[in-house]
Amino acid sequence: MNKLLLSLAIGVSSFALAPAVGYAQPIVLHNATPAYWQLVPGAGATWVLPATIPGCGSENGTTCEPTGIWYGNTAWSGVPSKITMTENTGGPSDVILFDSGGPNGDFRVRFYSDPNPGAFGGWPGYALYANYNETFSAGAVSGPQPICCQLTGVNVNVASDGEVAFDPFGAGFDTSDGIQFTGNVVVGSNVPEPATWAMMLLGFAGLGFAGYRARKQTAALGV
Repeated sequence: MNKLLLSLAIGVSSFALAPAVGYAQPIVLHNATPAYWQLVPGAGATWVLPATIPGCGSENGTTCEPTGIWYGNTAWSGVPSKITMTENTGGPSDVILFDSGGPNGDFRVRFYSDPNPGAFGGWPGYALYANYNETFSAGAVSGPQPICCQLTGVNVNVASDGEVAFDPFGAGFDTSDGIQFTGNVVVGSNVPEPATWAMMLLGFAGLGFAGYRARKQTAALGV
């Protein structure tokens, strides 16, 4: 049996056999990619990438697609794993990576969509959990897959579009790709990507230094 989720299936089995000890706190998932739209409450923790992306083009004519990134609020000890999507012509389409690369070793998911270069990297350090073949008309939808370890009780469902209108999660408009987490999970606030965090920290450091210089000059003037 393949591994996201080898760990995933093992985690679910362990969960099913474990004695009930009360309700676990829900896992909080944070979206770090504003281009992915969160759907309304009631759809689980669901985000979709619109088929038309400003500045990138429309549907399968896109020249760029942003990397979808989500973080959990807990450390994750599962095996780094991937779900791949294959074009109906046989070539690679998308790859979704699961690892502990978030802040402080927290759970992280990355969604690379063709033509994003990350979709073609192969990612040899990640165990292949499953591959789904897109069809020309219907694309591909994985169906709920269980996630192990600290995320036991949470399922993930990923989707990649075909050549026609695609809306597997009920967004009400044509979508390109999508991801849905269900089970013991809630949606947290959006978080900036790491590069944005770095720029923010540099900005705050600059403001602090400017304030220090201003105070020093003021003190020198005896004010």
